[in-house]
Amino acid sequence: MAESTQSLLKRLIDLVEAQSLDIQALRNEVRALKSTPPPAIMRAIIEPDMGLEYMGLYLDLDAKTWAAIKDGAHVTVKGHGYIDGQGVADPNDPNFRWDYWEFFGGIGQRLRVRVRFINDPEMKDPEDDAFDSNLRWADVQEYSAK
Repeated sequence: MAESTQSLLKRLIDLVEAQSLDIQALRNEVRALKSTPPPAIMRAIIEPDMGLEYMGLYLDLDAKTWAAIKDGAHVTVKGHGYIDGQGVADPNDPNFRWDYWEFFGGIGQRLRVRVRFINDPEMKDPEDDAFDSNLRWADVQEYSAK
């Protein structure tokens, strides 16, 4: 009986040592996961080629909106405003236009950009389609939100 007790004790010790190695390996994996930084939250600038008439018109999207668009959501966003190739858009400028961006899904899906003149009441058609085609990766610049 002494031999079977010693044999049982040896098997038990081997089992505990093996479990200790498994536990140490799991601890190392958890440490590695804790030290891995979370993925960067990406924002995006969308700037499709709209020809000379609307050169420089772009949209800077926050991370949440950009993620929704990439996931295929139908999203409409009012832009920052536009004045023929100038820097800061001033809503009091007679040439000022609001820009509206409608995403019909993500990359490879339809994107429609409309501009609306607001300071010329005599204008026959105050709205213009600046872009109506598919959104391409070439139109997108992703960057990290800080």
